[in-house]
Amino acid sequence: MIVIVSVLVVVVVGVSILLSRVAKTLEKVIDTNKESIDVATAEYAARGSKFGQFAKAFVRNKKLVFFAVLMIVALLGVVGWKTGWNVGVHQGYQPVQPIKFSHQIHAGVNQIECQYCHGGAFKSKNASIPSANVCMNCHNTITAGEHYDNDSGISPEIAKLYRAVDWDPETRTYGNDTRPIEWIRIHNLPDFAYFNHSQHVVVAGVECQTCHGPIESMEEVYQYSPLTMKWCIDCHRETSVNTDNEYYDQLIEAHDKLKKGEKMTAAMIGGLECGKCHY
Repeated sequence: MIVIVSVLVVVVVGVSILLSRVAKTLEKVIDTNKESIDVATAEYAARGSKFGQFAKAFVRNKKLVFFAVLMIVALLGVVGWKTGWNVGVHQGYQPVQPIKFSHQIHAGVNQIECQYCHGGAFKSKNASIPSANVCMNCHNTITAGEHYDNDSGISPEIAKLYRAVDWDPETRTYGNDTRPIEWIRIHNLPDFAYFNHSQHVVVAGVECQTCHGPIESMEEVYQYSPLTMKWCIDCHRETSVNTDNEYYDQLIEAHDKLKKGEKMTAAMIGGLECGKCHY
């Protein structure tokens, strides 16, 4: 009887221990899943809580808020200033022209003087776009067809010139169906800005490249300089005046006459120049 009771006690204790371990294992599984859920929830809440705490602290710090607003205003001011400063500045502007005229070939390889085509730069306010007749002075003979694989023996771009002036290269005669070449202007100044090419080219002796850049190496011309007021003023501040020319001789003569009490007219100081009125 004592043995049976003892065995029963041992069995009950064993079962109790086994059930206890099973219960603990189940509790651990439940606790593990619950802990994962709680951790994810806690992390999300912590992030939200930290952001909220930072936002509250930031808003309460008036000096920090003022500094941040000041930086934003300064940034917008710099962006606005740069944007406004570049309004109307077309540096690098390179439109597609109706005829692919290469300054590199004409001014560079063949070394044709700029004033041969742009004669206005020497005698007037505007440099002027050469008429098609100026082009035909050479291209009524020069067709450059040897550089192209075609049957006509004429460059496709020179053929456009022939169509514009209605030139028949076979009969070497002009027709009446002429049409203008619609060149696109590259260098534009505001209407209120006065610039005289002849004063700079003839009197000051300024080279074309000073404003227009290495024109002799440009396959297609583009606006090299910004042509802003600051750019012009900086050039005038740095460029030395050459007084060894006829223009300043006339001014000196006019001033000498003025000192002697003689009459000095507007014509004596350049008042007869076309550009004084017709600009």
